[in-house]
Amino acid sequence: MADYPSLTVTALGNKGSGKTTFLIGMYAHLSAGQNGYFLSADPDTDLNLANKWDKLLDDGVLPPPNEADNISYKFRFLDGLRPLLGVDWLDYRGGALEEETGSASGDVAGLQDRLRKSDCVYLVLDGGYLVDPVSNATRLGIMRRASLRRMTSLLQTAVDARIEAKTSPPSIVILITKTDLIPPARRDALVPDITTLLPVCFSEGLTTLVCPVMLGDFGINPEQRVNPRDIAPHNLHLPIIFGLAEYMYQLSFGIRQMSMTQSQRNATLEKNLGALRSGAGAFFRRGKIVGAAQELRKAREEQETMNAVEKAAADRATALFDELSGLALFRDGNEVNR
Repeated sequence: MADYPSLTVTALGNKGSGKTTFLIGMYAHLSAGQNGYFLSADPDTDLNLANKWDKLLDDGVLPPPNEADNISYKFRFLDGLRPLLGVDWLDYRGGALEEETGSASGDVAGLQDRLRKSDCVYLVLDGGYLVDPVSNATRLGIMRRASLRRMTSLLQTAVDARIEAKTSPPSIVILITKTDLIPPARRDALVPDITTLLPVCFSEGLTTLVCPVMLGDFGINPEQRVNPRDIAPHNLHLPIIFGLAEYMYQLSFGIRQMSMTQSQRNATLEKNLGALRSGAGAFFRRGKIVGAAQELRKAREEQETMNAVEKAAADRATALFDELSGLALFRDGNEVNR
């Protein structure tokens, strides 16, 4: 059994949004290493994804969209050789967003259950919808064609279920694929459009990263085969970096709360031990004094361990968030990183 935690990631996007191509590019980028971090998979998965990436590099063959199956991947995120986190990734076929809960495939019911368990949710938006600024006249049409209204509804249901279960809501990545389609002058000014199209992602209690990515300069509606010389990956590794950074941030926050509670307990134990040692008859309370002293020593050791883990998690979160410099990161609807 793995002795490291696991992050559950679910990617949502309509047909042709670029989910599968992004996954293959992300794995190729991180499996080769990025700033000392690596992503690994079992040998069969590694070979499968590597073959698809090699076909793109060698022959310019784009991977086909995932229209038939929901594909599960198990990854490990490593710092050098040391595993930091398991990644349970599920790529839902685009058509699942357009089916009703009672459909024969059963995908939608499974999707809703999966979202309730997800630590991080990717909402994948084709950059072709952002070539021009979003206006009141175009907003609803884009939401319909990109299945954003459906994604919003599924996300709201999942967040409500997690809050009811007293678990933290998932972190959100708004993944803008095919950024090469967006005029360069607009690429740093997409946040207003995103907040217009997906306002739920900027609600109180949610942490959201807006991350434009691209695999290359392929143009609008590329054929199944592209020019390999046009491959120019950009930002493919950052969404998974964000997922780990937010996990470490939440871990450090939770342990800090536990440490504060432990401090209060330690103060009570110290007070009780002091009372046993003072006053007449202390000699006859030696057994109780020894027991109380041992309990206090153990409690202090537990807090020292908590503090060490909290610091390690906080330092790791800070280092990972630094990798996201330049991207729009929101916490409780407020931008905290740019």
